[in-house]
Amino acid sequence: MSDSPAVVVCDAGPLIHLDEIECLYLLGDYGEQAALMLMEQHPEAIFLTDDAAARLVAVTLG
Repeated sequence: MSDSPAVVVCDAGPLIHLDEIECLYLLGDYGEQAALMLMEQHPEAIFLTDDAAARLVAVTLG
């Protein structure tokens, strides 16, 4: 296991919940399109989403 933290990419759903507990500062990008673009740049990242269409695109991208 690596000593560096895992990269996590997520869409607005998880961000809304982080905002509700005042932890939004932990992340920096918003929206499914931005999340999917980041996933292409960081394929080792973890993609969290509550959007079925975004999941299908993520599966297609590998």
